[in-house]
Amino acid sequence: ASEKCPNKFDYSNKNEKLDGYINFLQHQGICPDGWHVMNEDVWTLLSEMSGSDVAYYMGSKVAGFGSNDYGLSILPTGYWIDYGNEHNKFDEIKVQSQFWMPQQADTDLKAYMTSVSRKNFSRNFPVSKKYGNSIRCVKNY
Repeated sequence: ASEKCPNKFDYSNKNEKLDGYINFLQHQGICPDGWHVMNEDVWTLLSEMSGSDVAYYMGSKVAGFGSNDYGLSILPTGYWIDYGNEHNKFDEIKVQSQFWMPQQADTDLKAYMTSVSRKNFSRNFPVSKKYGNSIRCVKNY
C-alpha cells in the first residue's frame, strides 16, 4: 500500500445477505467511502445469477456488449500491456474487459483479475502486474 492507494477495510459491515456469498471484509482501496473493489464473492454471485450468459447480462446495452440486466454497464475497455519496450499498447478494446480483484497472488509480480468478453467470463486468475486493467467499485451492501 502507498499513501496514494492505502489498504482500507470495512470491518463494520458483517452483512450475511445473498446466501452468505458476501464477505464482511471489503477492500476499499482506491474506491470512495461507502464503496469497495468488486471481489470474488460478488463476481461469483453475479455468475450464478446469470448462468452461462454472464457476460451478456452484465455488459453495456449502449455499447452493444450485452443487455445490462444487472446494471453493471461493463464496457469492452480492453487492457494495457507493458512489454518493457516501445511495443507497449492497449489491446482487446471493444472485445473484452479485465478487472483487478483485491486479492494478491502468491508472488508480488502477479495479482488476480476477472475477464469479461462477449461470450466468456473468467474469474479470479493471476496475471502479471504489467497489465493495466480496470477497477470496478461497487456500493457496500
